[in-house]
Amino acid sequence: MTIKAKCRKCGKEVPVDDFVLDNAYKMMVCKNCSKERYKREFAFANNNIKKDKPKPAGWDQEDEYLERAYRAKKANAVSVTKIDDERVKYICPKCKFSLVYNIATKRPSRCSFCNSEIAKISF
Repeated sequence: MTIKAKCRKCGKEVPVDDFVLDNAYKMMVCKNCSKERYKREFAFANNNIKKDKPKPAGWDQEDEYLERAYRAKKANAVSVTKIDDERVKYICPKCKFSLVYNIATKRPSRCSFCNSEIAKISF
């Protein structure tokens, strides 16, 4: 004789051995409820994946290399916004920390967060 209990999620009577602790629901649920949740989350994650745009005709390995090189260069680019005559808002390319850099005194010389050297800035 198996002991049955009611699932709090779906309300079905299932054997006690078929219950699992689900972290998302924060309670014991039947295996079917847990599987359904995983299926929904997996389907949602797959639908939200950014799909690549189709490549134009004549796209080859050289174009792939140039695109990757451009992305890497863009990621390491320095972002600077002028505040006034002497100060600029500097965003560190390594850690994306935002700080105020003084052009006249050239201070701070390093990023306060990751300690990487600040690139030379001229206006």
